[in-house]
Amino acid sequence: MAKIVNRYRDRIVNFRVTEDEYYMIESRIKFSGLRRGEYLRRLLLEQKIEVQGSKFESDRIAYELKKMNQQLLEFDDSLEHVKACKILLNELLMIVDKNKKAQNKLNDNGAPEKCTN
Repeated sequence: MAKIVNRYRDRIVNFRVTEDEYYMIESRIKFSGLRRGEYLRRLLLEQKIEVQGSKFESDRIAYELKKMNQQLLEFDDSLEHVKACKILLNELLMIVDKNKKAQNKLNDNGAPEKCTN
């Protein structure tokens, strides 16, 4: 996990689960030996996420990424983390464009609409 410079955590993340899901989560936390917050942070931040969706979802993701890119362009590159974010966002935009082109090619050949980002 990335080194956290500021250890003060002032944001709260909540979500609802069923009773069965709750007990499954609690069992895994106990088995891990970690505190609940540390377990969930590691689980959420260190997992590979595979996004699958339709053309509409892909277009929506591309739109949001482009919006984020425009906002980042307004920041000064002297801040190292802003520079790193810009690089990562540009890589993501290239992946989305590549997937969109592949999806359009598949759709032109009559293949089903499915895209993995």
